[in-house]
Parts: sequence; C-alpha cells; structure tokens
Amino acid sequence: MRILFFILLLWYSNVDAVPNYVPLRPLMLGYIPSSMNSPGGEFFSNAFDGNPGTKYLNFDKLSAGVMLKLSQGKVISQVQFTTANDSPERDPASFSLFGSNDTSGGWTLITSQLIALPNNRLAVSPVYPINNTEAYVYYNITFPIVKDAGAANSMQIAEITFLYDQNDPTTSIDLGSTLPWTTFPSVYCCGGSGSSFNAAPANTAKVTAFTSRSTTDNQVYIDQLGNNNKITIDQKGTNNNYVNYSSNGSSNTTTINQTAANNLQVNFIDLTVNGNSNLLSIDQDTYTAGFSKGAFINITDNNNSLILQQKGSGNYYANIELSGGNKHVDVLQQGSANHMTDIKLSGQPVNLSLQQSGATQQYYSINFNCATAGGCAPIQVQQGQ
Repeated sequence: MRILFFILLLWYSNVDAVPNYVPLRPLMLGYIPSSMNSPGGEFFSNAFDGNPGTKYLNFDKLSAGVMLKLSQGKVISQVQFTTANDSPERDPASFSLFGSNDTSGGWTLITSQLIALPNNRLAVSPVYPINNTEAYVYYNITFPIVKDAGAANSMQIAEITFLYDQNDPTTSIDLGSTLPWTTFPSVYCCGGSGSSFNAAPANTAKVTAFTSRSTTDNQVYIDQLGNNNKITIDQKGTNNNYVNYSSNGSSNTTTINQTAANNLQVNFIDLTVNGNSNLLSIDQDTYTAGFSKGAFINITDNNNSLILQQKGSGNYYANIELSGGNKHVDVLQQGSANHMTDIKLSGQPVNLSLQQSGATQQYYSINFNCATAGGCAPIQVQQGQ
C-alpha cells in the first residue's frame, strides 16, 4: 500500500510538469526591426499577425531580423515558420536567437540553426526545438542567410511562431531597456472600413436594460442541464426580443430565430454553453435600418459548432468567445447598415469563416490563441458589397 501511495504521489506531483506549448504572441508588447529597409505594407509586424497572406520583407537580405519585448520573462522552447507567397529563394535558410533581460548589458546567444523551409508557398514548417532553459524579457531573432542569396533580392517570411511551455513557471525580471520599442497591436488580425462602431460594454448595457423593461417585451430565459436535447426559440412580432440561454451538457441542438417587424425593435441574444458536441444555429433578421441587434456568445469545451446569421438593414454586433478543440464557427453579417464582429478563440483546431457584406461600415477583430505546437488553423474573412 505504501508503494502504491508513493507512486500516486509521484504521479500527481508531475502532472503540472507535462509541457503545454502555446504561442508567445499574446505576451509580445513591442518590437524593433533590424532596419526599416522594407516596402510599405511588408513590415516586420506582419510576421506575427496570424495571417499567412501578409509577410515581412527586408531588402537587407542577410542578417535581417527583429528584437521583441515581452510583458514577462518566458523560456522560448520552439519556433515554427510559414513561408511567404512567392520567390522561395528569399526564404531564410538559418536563424539565430538571442535573449536579454537588460539590453544595455548585451545579448546572450541561445541558438543558431540551419533550417529547410518548404518550397511550397504559404506552407507551415516543422517545429524547430530550441535548447533553452533561461527566461528572457527581450529576444532578438536574425536570419543570417537565405536559400539562394545570388538570386534573391531580399529576405521574406510570412509568419514566425514562437512557442513556450505554459506549465513552466520560470520567469525573469525586466532589468531595463532604453531602445525605441514600437507597440504591437493587441489582436492577431483586425480590419475593415473604419474603426469599431459599437464596443461590447455599450451593447451589454442594452442587454441589461431588458431586465427593467416592460413585460410587453419578449423575454426568454432558459437554463438547460443534460444531454441530447433539442431547443427551438422563435421570437416574432412588434415587441423587443431578448433571449438569455445557458446550457450545461453535450450533444444538444439549439436553434434561435429573432425576426423584427418594425425599425424600432431591439433584438439581443446572451448565450453561454458548456459541454461537447453541441450545435447552435442563430438567425437575427431586421425589418429596416433601426436599433442595433446583438449576439453575445460564450462556448467552452470540444467539438462544438456555431452558425450565426445576422441579416437585414439594421446595425449588427457579434461578440463571440470559444475555447476547447475542434470548433466550427460560421458567421454571416449581411445588410446595408454597420457590422462589427469581435471573436476570441483559444484551442485547436478551428474552422472559422466570417462574411460581412453591405454598403456601409464593416469591422472585425479576431484574437486567436491556438494552444498547440502545430500552428494556427486558417481563418477565412470575406468583406464586400
């Protein structure tokens, strides 16, 4: 019995020691490229935007690179690259990585490695291990050589994905830097026409206001427990519509339809789902341009699918957070008024498709923290009339 107890104790004491490699990008605060010898739109920040369709190109060609500043000291353990869209001869053929906690005190060489990136374009490389046990706040990566220096006029790379072990508590103290750091954007990719038109707190306040509204409004509150259930909610008519739906269970199918009959109606959905293999289908239709329609969605666990369609000529807002693995997300915002989608994803893999169409403002913000050494899955965003 004592031997069994000792084995169990030893097993429990090492549970947290299992490596969980995640991307370093959310911890990056700033950067300084080795030079500004890059064409417009192809600066170094593109190598960390989560979008393989953009790239970092530097006409220095040899020893081009960048310095990075983190929010806290971390041990970089792996790195992965994504090739750019053209000219394989420009691909890096080696990299050197340096670390520092005090840039005025110099840099420590962590590793220098030859790499063989795929000749296929927009291809993800193997993961290159980095023999490193020291945490640094500042890192500096350079690419000393390219595949064919004679034929290439520059160095280019679409994505650089540093990985660290989330279960490794090793950290370090920032001892200082006087370098002119440029601030990283807070999300992996965002864009559209103009800036965000309606922030989440403003929409949340509108949802909260439903609790004090007249009972003539259509309000549905459902708290579901269990598996293999089917829920369908249809809200129509001339009243304001609000759905608050919470589910804890697996293999449930939920369908919510909200249809406005006049241009003064407000339609909102507040949805929380915990469990696996759930299917959620949401449809919000607007009569004419009028008050905002919004969906606030939080889904956890694995193998869940979300289909959200917001159609018509009113303003639409979608705030979506999903964690866990093997997610499917399909979002359509369609109509002549303003559209905004704010999506936060963690876990891998994911299949995300976002379409925004209309004659006015369309804006999206996507933050994808893919917790795997395999890199981020593709994200499809389409905007147009």
